[in-house]
Amino acid sequence: MYNHNKSTFAVVENYIDMLVNIIAIYIAYFFVSLGLGEIPESFSPTEPIPVISIFVTVIIGSLIYQASNTYKTHIYVKAYLAVVAIIKANLVYFGLIAIVFFIAFEETQTFMVTWVLVSALLSTVFLIFKRNVILAVMRSLHKKQYILRKVIVVGDNTAAAKDFIRQVTDNPQYGMMVIGYVGNKTDPELACDKLGVFKDLDKIIDEHRPTDIVF
Repeated sequence: MYNHNKSTFAVVENYIDMLVNIIAIYIAYFFVSLGLGEIPESFSPTEPIPVISIFVTVIIGSLIYQASNTYKTHIYVKAYLAVVAIIKANLVYFGLIAIVFFIAFEETQTFMVTWVLVSALLSTVFLIFKRNVILAVMRSLHKKQYILRKVIVVGDNTAAAKDFIRQVTDNPQYGMMVIGYVGNKTDPELACDKLGVFKDLDKIIDEHRPTDIVF
């Protein structure tokens, strides 16, 4: 499958996740401070350098999320796989932070590591909740066809093409619309228009601007 454009939605969601992690980190700091009854003077999250450090770690986390492929279009990913992806990414992300804090803050290791662990827990819960909300919204929009992926089918294997087109037509919740097909043969039984032959594929893509091409 060919994706013509990088998902703008995935980029926006990445920024949302960064904000969620900042909120999780500061909430965790508040609760850990109350629980342990101590606030390390060496690292107060209201001071300029610690604030910058937190933002840097959040950016690193966003890169880890992208590398872990947590931003697949949710409507096509089973819910539990999305949850597993978040948990794995956070294990790597907050695990690295915990190791750095453990080494760098020898005098306040208990506080710093506890802070990281609580942050990881809150972040995971918040991100899973956010992901489920987004999934529910996207499914609702797909069913109402407010979000459509424009698809071009390429290939002379008409049996497979018929099956794919039928599945898309019978399942509007996929949010997909087949613009037409490209092939050297013409099959009147395909429930969409023929857009051209293989040699004209580049021109057809430029003309119709599909979000996906299925071979």
